[in-house]
Amino acid sequence: MRGADEPVDDLTIDWLEGFDLLKKRTVLVPKELVSMDFTSARKFHHYCQSTDGLASGNCLLEAVIHGLCERVERDAIELWRFKRDTTVHERCVDPAVFFDTRIDCLSSQIVQAGFELRLFNISSDIALPVFMATISPLIRRSVYLHFDLAAGYGCHLSPRVAAMRAITEAAQTRLTNISGARDDFDPSEYALRIAPDLAVYPSAKPTDHWRFDEPEPFECAILDNYLEPLRKRGITSVVVVPLGGEDCGIAVCRVLVNELESPSGVRKHRFGGRALNAMLLQ
Repeated sequence: MRGADEPVDDLTIDWLEGFDLLKKRTVLVPKELVSMDFTSARKFHHYCQSTDGLASGNCLLEAVIHGLCERVERDAIELWRFKRDTTVHERCVDPAVFFDTRIDCLSSQIVQAGFELRLFNISSDIALPVFMATISPLIRRSVYLHFDLAAGYGCHLSPRVAAMRAITEAAQTRLTNISGARDDFDPSEYALRIAPDLAVYPSAKPTDHWRFDEPEPFECAILDNYLEPLRKRGITSVVVVPLGGEDCGIAVCRVLVNELESPSGVRKHRFGGRALNAMLLQ
């Protein structure tokens, strides 16, 4: 998790109290690691700052589950980057296999708007469903532009919920691209061709051989159902740092799982052990 500069011996560090859900004990976490206050006069350089695992909910349990799902999702995304094109085709899922009217409705809306939906099961060795959805023009093109393809991701104990999260996030991505709301996008990017490794997604053919077991609704609110898959894969630490929100009637927290992979950022080591292992297996 280290950023551009390593901490020095005489560095003054501010700490926040967290709780390790797997080790069942209180831990101290550097404030710099969980803070997103870029208005602070104090400059942070020692830990990679990210919103990864930052979540809110009606209660702390709900926020923790949201944050934990995002960490598992981001880990799966990083591992998915090493998959071959043949695997991408094999993992393309027909949305109809969920037999869910909400998913069917979302799919129909996308088609009626002149686009096509592709859904991919990108779940990793951690037994929590993770899906990737892409939205691209219905009329096939010989060359796709960078923003012709919009992607979204979702993770949840319920495969249906995970799939819906991915689909709605892909729609959100497309709307964001159209609106120009992201001030970190250079206008010249709208004329760029799609990256070669992304061209496989619009051409993938959905398959209907997939079957997903759907948990009972009450099971989705049991925290241990999300922790146990991590334990089984050798994850030894899941730290929750409460960040307030009570004055607004909500709960906000940051979930840290250092043994899972994280998105790219200013950190000393780009990949962790899980990503390196995934590279070797390809």
